[in-house]
Amino acid sequence: MKNWILILLNFCLLGNLQAQINNEVLSDKIEIQESDSGKFSFLLKTNTYFRNTEYFNEIELGRTLLGYQFQPGLAYQINSHVKLEAGVYVRRDFGSAEVFTELQPVFSLKAQKKGFSMIMGTLEGALSHGFHEPIFDINRYIERRNEEGLQFKFKDQQTFVDLFIDWNRYINRNSNEQEKFVFGFHAKRNLLNKNSSYKIMPDVQVIGKHHGGQIGSNSDPVTMRWNSALGLRFEQGNETTKGFFDFNYLFYSEPDKTGIWPSSNGKAIFSNLGFKKKHITVSGSIFSGSDFLLPIGTPIYSSQSIENASTYQTDRKLFFLRLMYEKALMKSDVMASVRFEPVYDLQADIFDYSYSVYLVYKINKKISKK
Repeated sequence: MKNWILILLNFCLLGNLQAQINNEVLSDKIEIQESDSGKFSFLLKTNTYFRNTEYFNEIELGRTLLGYQFQPGLAYQINSHVKLEAGVYVRRDFGSAEVFTELQPVFSLKAQKKGFSMIMGTLEGALSHGFHEPIFDINRYIERRNEEGLQFKFKDQQTFVDLFIDWNRYINRNSNEQEKFVFGFHAKRNLLNKNSSYKIMPDVQVIGKHHGGQIGSNSDPVTMRWNSALGLRFEQGNETTKGFFDFNYLFYSEPDKTGIWPSSNGKAIFSNLGFKKKHITVSGSIFSGSDFLLPIGTPIYSSQSIENASTYQTDRKLFFLRLMYEKALMKSDVMASVRFEPVYDLQADIFDYSYSVYLVYKINKKISKK
């Protein structure tokens, strides 16, 4: 019966369509404008966040993330194609015994020409990659906002490609730890005319998490775990009023089969639909997974509990309703994003929910003339 509910939810809602939440407000981008050649800029990124998950299921228990991110910096655009950015990233979780949860330097060198770009240093990371939530944790926007490594991108009106390595742990010959990095690839392309109000987009996403390295004294097994997604996305409308739908096959694989995790292969279906009208987005998501594990995905989708590794649910079937309101506050540059996301676990017959509030303010102010 529950399988039939999943099927009906997929096909009965195909009226006005929109896919999973658009995280454009929470995305980061290094802007390069030809007119800014030879100019310095003052940069400021701020975000106050309040994300509360009222989860009482065995896979992920609820918690609260409440605090701010603050990143001042300077930029210099060397010419029409190359830009340097440097600054300091600060994160403070309210109630923490530490003054700062994170305090680290940030530095980016970006070269861009004809839609192609390369970044070394701090990447256009986190939610800017545009991955699906089951394979990329939504909380990484708060807990790992800044990624460091190497990134290649291409973007025009029809195509988006993002290829990157996010280096998580460096080791030397005396290290007793493994090196760690995340590899990611995301590509999608509109198959219809760019002037059409309709879009049909094949979507390919791949994430791999590596633990290993040839040097150092750590003897743990070398592992590479993968999540991937093959999907098709339909859109209709414009930025003010639009709808879309996507259907995705998701895969999990651990080719080394070390036995560390309870499964070396898994699969899932992830489908999203809904609509957007001005500042309001309403969408629904259905997830049905079997032995589906997550190297860096949002924990609630996993078959293995993040709370207790011995707790394992072979099949996971979830239905999300997502309500989002986004708007500039009082004609200012402060963007507010308010979200309410109830979720129903069809297997365990559990109803949970989460809600989030983000206030984002960004400055890119020129302080010199060519």
